[in-house]
Amino acid sequence: MSGDPELEAMAAVLEILKPLAPPMQGRVVHWVLERLEIGSHMPIRAPNTAQESPDEQIVLGMPAGPRGFSVPPPALAWTRQNGITGQELECTFHQTSEGLSVIAAKMPGNSRREKVLNCYLLSGACSFLSTGEANFTDQKARELCEEFGCLDTTNHTKYLREKGNEFVGSKSKGWSLTAPGKHRVALLIKEIASLNA
Repeated sequence: MSGDPELEAMAAVLEILKPLAPPMQGRVVHWVLERLEIGSHMPIRAPNTAQESPDEQIVLGMPAGPRGFSVPPPALAWTRQNGITGQELECTFHQTSEGLSVIAAKMPGNSRREKVLNCYLLSGACSFLSTGEANFTDQKARELCEEFGCLDTTNHTKYLREKGNEFVGSKSKGWSLTAPGKHRVALLIKEIASLNA
């Protein structure tokens, strides 16, 4: 060997992964990144196989062409647990080097209050899918409310008091999605995708 510990580690990992099928390689590498808390945002590219559809590749963090979404390991696990497909992500978000933005045609909700709370949930999802952390600022959520025409400065604080247990925090310190919030926003993403289908 060269004596370079980094190159030796790369050669050893490559040798261990080579016999595995591409989807298995991707899962092993993602698990290692998550375990070491590296939080890499780099997609793991693998050849397209007959057993995988493009959507499955996206959910596994292996983008297929322009529809690919690169997500950190905690968010990747969340997409798998909730059966969120690449097509559903594509109907809801646009990914750039600066993160995600919501591109839904309209914000679901039967009232202004519901739409505001959905904007807050989607702001948390943008952060979670971009960074692996479900923390988001009040300013970002308000900007999303404004974008979808549901910011009601008179009642906004009242709506937030009625948010339930889906996100916690405050306007000054920021917010964070809870487990129920992550589950709710997964359903919201599916609802948006069905509306845009």
